[in-house]
Amino acid sequence: MSVKRRRNVLSLVQKIEILDKLKSGDTVASLARTYKMNESSVREIRNNEETIRRSVIESAPISNKKCFVTRDVLVEKTEKALNIWIEEQTQKNVSSIVIREKAKQIHQHFTSSSQRDGKNSSFLASKGWFEKFKNRCDLHNVKLVGGSASANHLATNNFPLELKNVIEQGGYTPEQVFNADETGLFWKRMPLRTFLSKNEKTAPGFKADKDRLTLLLCANACGFMMKSMIVYKSLNPRAFKSKNMNHLPVFWRANNKAWVTAQIFSDWFKNCFIPQVEKYLKLKNLSFKALLLIDNAPGHPSSLELQHSNIKVMFLPPNTTSLLQPLDQGVISALKAYYIRRTFQRLLKNMEEDPELTVTQGWKNYNIAECLVNIKESLDEVQPSTINACWRKLWPEVVFVDKIDDLSTTVNQIVGIARNIEGFDEINRDDIEEMMNNYDQELEELPQSQTNQINLTRMTKKKSPGSWIFLQNRSMSALNRRANDNKKQLFVLDAKPKSGNIFNEDLCSALIVANIPWNKLQITEFKNFLEKYTGKHIPDESTFRKNYLGPCYNNVIIAIREIIGNSDIWIAVDETTDANGRYIANLLVGIRM
Repeated sequence: MSVKRRRNVLSLVQKIEILDKLKSGDTVASLARTYKMNESSVREIRNNEETIRRSVIESAPISNKKCFVTRDVLVEKTEKALNIWIEEQTQKNVSSIVIREKAKQIHQHFTSSSQRDGKNSSFLASKGWFEKFKNRCDLHNVKLVGGSASANHLATNNFPLELKNVIEQGGYTPEQVFNADETGLFWKRMPLRTFLSKNEKTAPGFKADKDRLTLLLCANACGFMMKSMIVYKSLNPRAFKSKNMNHLPVFWRANNKAWVTAQIFSDWFKNCFIPQVEKYLKLKNLSFKALLLIDNAPGHPSSLELQHSNIKVMFLPPNTTSLLQPLDQGVISALKAYYIRRTFQRLLKNMEEDPELTVTQGWKNYNIAECLVNIKESLDEVQPSTINACWRKLWPEVVFVDKIDDLSTTVNQIVGIARNIEGFDEINRDDIEEMMNNYDQELEELPQSQTNQINLTRMTKKKSPGSWIFLQNRSMSALNRRANDNKKQLFVLDAKPKSGNIFNEDLCSALIVANIPWNKLQITEFKNFLEKYTGKHIPDESTFRKNYLGPCYNNVIIAIREIIGNSDIWIAVDETTDANGRYIANLLVGIRM
């Protein structure tokens, strides 16, 4: 009996190799022997050359190695653009819900551009498609938690032993060992799929999703949480008009970015941390000495230890926050869950008391003073046992009960409360969990040393070791404005052109290529000249920036990706100083042809 030949399925990359070898003169028979397949299969690949090459061009390079059949060109283009978008989001918590929604937006954009009927499209970005897309693009870590994707596992294993030695040498008790950490809080942010979120764009003066504060928490290994600090954009908000700022339940500070800068952190260390620790240890009949653990964020100055002889400051190794820092092991996530539950409870209560109150108006009335009350009550709800259990990875010997608060019950409570509010009746667990992921963001001060020319700035602690940002001809003030901008990066439909305005898109691209600033369109003579000889209405600068910059940017990025393909990339970096002694980095990037 003859043995049945095992079917040999080739990827698109291998099929391209066969096509290239056929063009080079290899015979069908020799290729069939090399790839262990029938000659008819090789001839079929040759007959479908145009379709195969088009599919490879439109798809992401990494997926070609795992794709075995040609697929719809628009789906290939969608996955290629989506893969680029995901790579740009890798330092954020990106869930499958967001990725699938983005995929549908991108596909709709390409469908409109190709003049197909988008209503009859069969592309639904289903869960099944997403699982296959992950496999094709090797996105096994699509959902990141904190900085775990770039965590330093070697330092994570070594640091607890180093900390233990410091504690033993210093004779510190659990009451004397503290951890401090910051988290950003968009305190009015709502779930994406809600009536309120859809109306944020049209409600005059309502920017619920962009108002942010930074919350600094500090607790010891026994579970004691000291008075927190909040950094807001205003030192004296209107909501605090009749309040004594010295009697607030938090240590209140402000700057225009709502960031914890080195100056603010030093202020907190001197005027909040040290007095509270001294008072707390006195009540415990313990000597006044303490060990403070903090991460290596730029806003944490290395000179802290010199400010008081009784306080030792120890920095966590770079890129270990997600794995070691106690407050990141469950305290902050519990705080977020409790805070979100209270905001929904407050909104529901206000709407029940005033039947005429709309969802949008009720949320607009929610002010920073009420937010502060919710934060304080949420912090009080975090159990000392939860705080103590969060030290299990760093100092397991002091953990009494290794049990973190079960937040699934809290999430179910939030869903139940929200569904009683008009506009939130379709909310589910996924929406709340997505909201919790988006609620806090690590916000760190950027260095202020370099100002002009090419600025070389160390990445934040979430990035992998050795990563650098290169910024050409940008002042640090402009960089800070970009860092504080919470808008998503423009990509495809984040800034979609209106149907029939291809002229505007082409004009936008032409002005960029010609290096003509958009504000030149404010010159009446210039704008009238363009309108006279084109017969078209010329939009203003804000319209270009909102509707047409994104597609132009993405077209360039996609074109660059297509040029590079699978080629090796080389990078040359040269560092020097200018006449003023400022450091300048020259960066050259090329591909090996």
